[in-house]
Amino acid sequence: MPCTMDDQHKRLRQFITFLFVSVLTAAGASGQTTNGTAFDRPTFFTNAEKVPVCRNSESVPGYILRSVTVTVIERKSGRRIGNLKGTDFSILQGDEEIPIAGFKRWNSPLSVVLAIDTSASTANQLGDIGRAADTIVGGLSLNDRLSVITFDGQVTQVLRPQSVRDLSGKAIRVARSSPGTRLFDAVDVALKTSLKESMGRRVVIVLTDGEDNSSKNASEWSTVWSANEANVFFYALQYPYGDSFRVSTHPYLKLLADATGGKVLRSSELSKSAEQLLAILDEAAAQYTFCYWTAEQDIGEDVRIKLRRSNTNYAIRVQAH
Repeated sequence: MPCTMDDQHKRLRQFITFLFVSVLTAAGASGQTTNGTAFDRPTFFTNAEKVPVCRNSESVPGYILRSVTVTVIERKSGRRIGNLKGTDFSILQGDEEIPIAGFKRWNSPLSVVLAIDTSASTANQLGDIGRAADTIVGGLSLNDRLSVITFDGQVTQVLRPQSVRDLSGKAIRVARSSPGTRLFDAVDVALKTSLKESMGRRVVIVLTDGEDNSSKNASEWSTVWSANEANVFFYALQYPYGDSFRVSTHPYLKLLADATGGKVLRSSELSKSAEQLLAILDEAAAQYTFCYWTAEQDIGEDVRIKLRRSNTNYAIRVQAH
């Protein structure tokens, strides 16, 4: 049956439509290949600064693999938010969202000073204090740095700052030296000596019943001021004196914690408090690294990281690599 002009036009339109769909499908397949084979999911390696960096098994012509690290903080308290997932974020280049090629939640190294009260009032708590200290040290990362001071009538640095990795198999000897409790002086030493040249997130942890009766070089307010200026996070594990907590001096510990974004944990079971503290420290060190591909011609465009669910209480800070 001979084709009419309308039939020929219909077939031509069908051919053009099919050709157009085929071209789109081919282009889509090409894009999928680019995003599948050549754009293999990047892996992470740690650079000299202990920061995860993205790398891919092969290069992709016309594209560059880049990485960015951010922290998420609560605006009011300055506390880091550490329970987010890759799906909670989006990456925008210009006004367009681009895929997240890789995501890693990791902890930045901590510089920790552990200050242990060994005064006479702690005599019945020393076993619990030792176990809590063991729990804290055992929960630190190998890349963290630790120093230990004790205080009673004297403030003694029993361990100078060093990598937790280098402490494997070593015992930290703690002994009582003289009567009295110099809590304020111990905090002052922690801030001005033990953390003076430390890097990364800086943390002071004090195990004490909260008493100070013989400090000579520092006061309650001088240490609160110094802690606030030193960009240090202060945490206290306070245990009871006898059957009760020292209410009169407890506000000092809370003042330090509130001034620095830290926390006071009060419990007669120090080991449980130590475990709670480790969970807090894990969050305090949380950072997020993203990998993304950008076309070479778009290299100059601004890239922004956003939370998918807008939360005005949270702020995202980009970290320099």
